This record gives sequence, C-alpha cells and structure tokens, in this order.
Amino acid sequence: MGLGKLFAGFCGFLCRFMILRSEAKVFFDDLASQADEGILYFDSRGMLQNANGIAFALLPFLKADALRSLGFEDFFKSLDPYNRHLRNERDESEKTISFSGLLDTGVRLCRIRSGSARHGGMYVFLSDVTEAESSQHEKVRMSRLLQAVPGGMAVCNGSEIQFANEEFLKLLDISGSQIRKKNIPDILSETISADGNALREMKNLGKPVMIEWARERDGAQIWYEARMVPVPGEPGMPGLFACFLRDVTEDRVQKAQFYQAQKLEALGQLAGGVAHDFNNLLSIVDGYARMALKHVDKDNQAWNYLERIKQANRRGANLTKQLLTFGRHRIVADTVMDLKETLKDQEVLLCPLLDASIRMSIHADSGIFIDCSQDSMAQVLMNLVINSRDAMPDGGTITIDLQRINNTDLPSHVPEDLRHGDFCRLTVMDTGHGMDSETISRIFDPFYTTKEQGKGTGLGLSMVYGIVRQASGFIDVQSALGEGTSMKVYLPVSKRRPVARQAIPASPANPAGAMFNGYSVLVVEDEPDLLLVVKNMLQDMGMDVITAGNGNDALLKQDEYEGRIDFLLTDVVMPELNGVRLSEMMGELRPETKVIFMSGYPASGTMARIQVPEDAVLMAKPVVYEKLAGVLFDRLNNKAKSGDDIYRWKIAEAI
Repeated sequence: MGLGKLFAGFCGFLCRFMILRSEAKVFFDDLASQADEGILYFDSRGMLQNANGIAFALLPFLKADALRSLGFEDFFKSLDPYNRHLRNERDESEKTISFSGLLDTGVRLCRIRSGSARHGGMYVFLSDVTEAESSQHEKVRMSRLLQAVPGGMAVCNGSEIQFANEEFLKLLDISGSQIRKKNIPDILSETISADGNALREMKNLGKPVMIEWARERDGAQIWYEARMVPVPGEPGMPGLFACFLRDVTEDRVQKAQFYQAQKLEALGQLAGGVAHDFNNLLSIVDGYARMALKHVDKDNQAWNYLERIKQANRRGANLTKQLLTFGRHRIVADTVMDLKETLKDQEVLLCPLLDASIRMSIHADSGIFIDCSQDSMAQVLMNLVINSRDAMPDGGTITIDLQRINNTDLPSHVPEDLRHGDFCRLTVMDTGHGMDSETISRIFDPFYTTKEQGKGTGLGLSMVYGIVRQASGFIDVQSALGEGTSMKVYLPVSKRRPVARQAIPASPANPAGAMFNGYSVLVVEDEPDLLLVVKNMLQDMGMDVITAGNGNDALLKQDEYEGRIDFLLTDVVMPELNGVRLSEMMGELRPETKVIFMSGYPASGTMARIQVPEDAVLMAKPVVYEKLAGVLFDRLNNKAKSGDDIYRWKIAEAI
C-alpha cells in the first residue's frame, strides 16, 4: 500500500517535471525565435540543450543533431577556425566559465559572448555585426586614405571642421583640440596669417578656387597654397567643402630657378649672336687699320690714331670673348685637367690680389679630373675670389674647398636626367657682407653689378656661369645679408686623364714675319668686308688668294682654278652650303688641300650651330694677322712629310 503511493507520487512528479520542461522549451523556443541574435543554452552538465535559428545560421558547424549531444568544451574548440580576438576566462580546473570576442565565418562577422543561466547553465549570444564592422572598416580605411593624402586636408560643414589629417595640423603647428568648433577660414587666418575674408569668399563661390600667400617663419619666407573644393550634399542635406593645404615654398624656389635658367639661356643666345656679328666687325676694323698703317709713316699723327684704333679693337675683342663665354659660344679646347693641380697653380696668382687683412685657405681632394681647359677654370677661380675679396672691405676669410661627391649630393634644382656619374664640388666661401635675395636672383645677368661706377663690368659672374654650364656643371649660391656668401660649383668628374694635345693656335717664334710665297689659298666667307680683310692679310703673307662668298661659289671657283690649292680657309656657318660640307666635297675633289675652319661658334656641343669634326683645325674669330699666320704655319708644318714637301715660306727678315 505504502509502496504504491510512493510510486504514484513519483510518477506525478515526473509528469509535472516533463510538463514544466516542455513548457520551458516552448518558452525558450518562443523567446529565442523573437530575438534578433543567436542564442544557445547549455545546461549545468555543459550539454547543448537549445539553439535558435539565427544561431544555426551564423555557426556553420552547428547541426540540428548536435542538440543534447554537443558538449560546451567541444563547442568552444569548434570556434577556433573562426576565432578573431576571442578571449575566455577559466576557473581553477581550467574550465571555461565565460568568454567573448569576434568570429569570422568567412561569410559573416558575429560578436559572441557568454552569460550565466540559473541552476549552473550557460547562455551563448551571437550578434551579426557584418554590416557594422564593414562600415567601421570603411571608416578606418577612409581615415587612413585621407591621412595619406599628400599635403594637408580638412573637411568643413560650413560652420566647423569635421576632419583634419595630421599633415594639415603639422602645417599649422597646432593640435586637433585647437580646431574644434572652428571653420577653415578662421583657423587659417589665425595660424598662418591667411586672408580669412578671401578664404570665406572662396568658400561662398561654390566652385573650386585656389589662393597663395606667404608669411615669415624663423626668419624665412614660407609660401602656402590653399585649394577650396565644394562637396555637394545629399538631397536635403547641407554640403561640405574640403581644403587642401600645401607648403609650396620649394616649388616656388624651383620655378624661380627654372625661370632664371631660361632667362640666362635667352640672354646667352642673344649675347652670343651679338658677339658673333661683332667679331666680324672687329675683324674688319682691325684689318683696315692694319692696311692703313702700311701707308702711314710712324712720325705721322695718323699712325698714333690708327694704333689707338687697334688697341680699342683688342679691348672690344676681349669684351666679345666674355660675352661668348657667358653665352657658351666660346670655343674651348677639349682638354682634361687635374683640378687640384690647377688650384695649386692659381694660388700663387691669387694671393697677390688679396689684402693683408684677408686670409685664404685651400683644401682639395686629389685625383679629381674634369673636362675643361685650365684657362677657363682659372677665370672661374679668379672671378669668384675677386668677388669674395670685394665683399670684405674690412678683411675676412676666403675658404676654397674641393671635394668629390655623389650625384645624390647635388642641389635639388638639378634635373634627374642630369644626375648621372660622379661630380665634384668647388666651394668658394667668404665672410663678407653677403647678398639679399634680389641680388642673388640677378648676379649672373650680363652687365649687372653692385660695384661702384667704373669698378666692375658686370661680366665676371656671367663668364663663370657660361664656363660652368659649358662644362655641363651647375652653380648654387647661398648667401644672406651679414652672413657671407658661399658659391658652390658642381662639375662632372671626367673618366679620362690629361693627355698632350695640339694647341690652337700654336705660333712659330715670329708668326708676323712668316711668308708663304708661292702657296695658294681659297678663302670662303659670307661677310664681304671680312673676306676682303682676310684676303689682304694672306696677300701680305705672299700667298695667291682665291675668294668666294659662300660654299657653292667656292666649288665653282676651285673648278675654274687650274693650279694647286694648298689651303681651304672657310667660315663654318654660311648660307646655301656650310663650311663642313664644303670641306668634305673639297676632300673628294682636291685631297691634297689642307683645311682650316674659322668661326665664332663652338665646334661641338649643344650650342654649336654646326658640328665640326674632332680632328679639324678650327680658328676662333676675330681673325688676327698673327694668329692666322701661326695657324697656317702649324697646319703646313704638321702635315709636311720629310723630303716630300718643299717649304715655300721664309721669314721676312731673312729675305
């Protein structure tokens, strides 16, 4: 009887338990189905009892048959392949009691966390954060992108700045907190002296606009550029506008240097052209003066006048040489020189030019060879040292330093395509009164000088510029008022070594008295007066002279001439047929004829009007009697073969 009652009571309890469990499951299912996140329930034994549909959708490894067969530890291990920043807390027995983190299933991102349940169970909650994380990721990417924008960038909604990258803050030298509740025009006008009203007007125009302005910082002038770009908003939403801020100081410096180079190039072309034509005029003046002297006695007053004309003519010739050097039209011998040895040689000549109050020191690396003539480098050194001396009327120090450098050490304004090979740097530095920016911008201009009237021609540094550029080099000037001046000349180092070469011209002991009786010469020159002058010079030397006004005329004249033509003396640049082409034709027609070119342009290089063969003999204008005689003498002597050629010249005094 008692046993039956006990059994009946147990059955009733079991029925009620099952009913309650069924009702709890129905309650869980009903509640979980309405939730917007995945929910899993593990009982006190750690077994999975329930999971809603979202949980099954978010966890690929979770299957329906896992209910009441999947333990929590196995479940937690199954999360490993999808783990992103998952953190868990364990008890003393290393049993996980709570965890949270982010899972990446390859399709969706979900945030997972655990929560304790009554009677020792555990809930696991899963939230789909794919869109939220993607949006946040895009925000981070966009922020990084904006931070990487070259220059400063800020975005404003019209009343205050919404975003500013680090470069924007750096250019303004402020922190992020200082731009809060401020708009772009106000912050720019407060920090870098921009015209706030102009910026506000730019913003109101509704189209992209740009403004530049400068301010003083640490004693230097800094240039800024601001570009304002409107960004239309969505319908019903206010628009934005972006500000792109740059420090354009270096750009302006490079532009100024480029314009300066263009200006000097144009001036050089002009100076070279003028000097070339002027050389012809000087040759004519010198020739007629020389012809007139032959008909005037030395005790006649006219003799003195003619001598002064010749002296003035020589001064004019020196002036044209300077102009040609500036314009890089001057004919410079193709020689290699040891720059250190040249510095040592010039030190002896430079020291007497300095006052006792000026100290000069020279330091030079060994083994530096450049493609330039010693005379040209001597002019560079002489002009730079004299300028330094004149900048120190009360005395000071001149330092000359020569170093081999890498092409990476060249000034920033040197184009990349010219930064090849090794370079050397010749620095002439003084402790003088220095120069302002206006003077620096004009120091290489021809005839520009800051010296007193009569104390400078303004061509010294122009010559330096021309010589350096002709040697494929560059000049960098650093100076400030009261801080001295540093002139740095950068020249490419030659791979060649000095070798003995023919000097042009090379005169005999007495070239003015040389006679070439019986020799014939064909003279080709398109300037009639110069042609007449050269003809008279050659006739005075005892030569038979044939004249032609251009290359085609010369071909006709040589065809008509039945005798031997010993020399072809021809201008290089002529209309119709130039001198080089004429010499090639003469080589076919009369191979025995010796060719001498005369020109006021370089024989080769970028400034040459016509490229003259490297082995050719070229005489630079203006044509001077002694120089012409010396070139003829050397040309004949160097080509003579022992026993084959009979010299038909003799010295006048020996006649």
